[in-house]
Amino acid sequence: IIGERPPITFAKLWDYYTIDPTVQNAINTFRDQIVGSGFYVTANDPKAVDIINEFCDKLDFDNLLYDVVGEMLVCGNSFIEMLTPDYLEYLSRVQITTIKKIVRDEYGNIKNIIQEVDGKENYLNPKNFIHLKLFDVNGKPFGIGLFHALAIPQIVDGELRPSIIDSIASIRDSMVRIFEAYASPKDIYIFENANEQFLQEQAAKIRSMKKGQSFITNKKFEHKEITIDPRSRFDKYVEFLQTQLELGSQTPAAKLQTTTGYTEASARAVIELVERRIIGIQRRLKRLIEKEIFDRVLIREGFDVNSTNVELHWGLPDIPSFNISDVFKAVELGVVSKREARNILQRSGWILDPNEVIE
Repeated sequence: IIGERPPITFAKLWDYYTIDPTVQNAINTFRDQIVGSGFYVTANDPKAVDIINEFCDKLDFDNLLYDVVGEMLVCGNSFIEMLTPDYLEYLSRVQITTIKKIVRDEYGNIKNIIQEVDGKENYLNPKNFIHLKLFDVNGKPFGIGLFHALAIPQIVDGELRPSIIDSIASIRDSMVRIFEAYASPKDIYIFENANEQFLQEQAAKIRSMKKGQSFITNKKFEHKEITIDPRSRFDKYVEFLQTQLELGSQTPAAKLQTTTGYTEASARAVIELVERRIIGIQRRLKRLIEKEIFDRVLIREGFDVNSTNVELHWGLPDIPSFNISDVFKAVELGVVSKREARNILQRSGWILDPNEVIE
């Protein structure tokens, strides 16, 4: 079985996330905006809401979702095992770096998901797994992540070129080497008529000298300084690649944090653009969770998912505000009982005797 591999290994994509500050900042920003505010569930039947909430609490679904979204942003994919699909009680996230290939039939249907653990291949039944993709590309078996365009090597005139991330990393390494070599002038001492032993002794003495310390010798010598040519500038080239990196990460967070001169209006416009992307990802994720997870849980409990209409909403539910006088008025009108009113007041911070008998 040959199968189809992701265009970039998931392990390499995780390496980029862990070592590149721009990529890491973009991923963390998107993830926090997508799932950081939490979620809540509504349905036509309150019992359905209770069942979904109980299921989510049991699984610590908030943290599971946080990890899943991180994988989707970095790798473009996440795989969740269902235990079991026909009577869903538990979900387990598959370590994304162990997924190596997907095998499809001639119609494009997935036959096997191939996992590799300790050098051994495991053939996973796709019916037992939920495969979440961030961006679906032309019916390919694997999705692509947030910074895919930065991580994929480029082919120019038939020649394979390194990815933008690798190019940036190479430039950073070169800049460190240049700085170490030329940040301070290089000193050269030329001694007249000196033998090898004398030169070795003077070299050791010069190397041990502290900054500003005088050099004393009884031999005639010449001292020269070598400095970097000020015309050797690569700032525009570096700036271009850095801009490509920021565009590919699809978030202006780094630019807004490190660059001065942004007006309030321009910053707001950029933020609104990112928010629209966030909403698009949230909408896609919402539908997948409702269909693949929540519906299965409700079917397990005998609900008709079409009439129940369970929905996931991002953020916190709107809680109506009220004054204490509103509570008293509600009691007078018979909308709430005295006991219910006491519970409301207690939740508002009132200290009331729980053992007092209410008529």
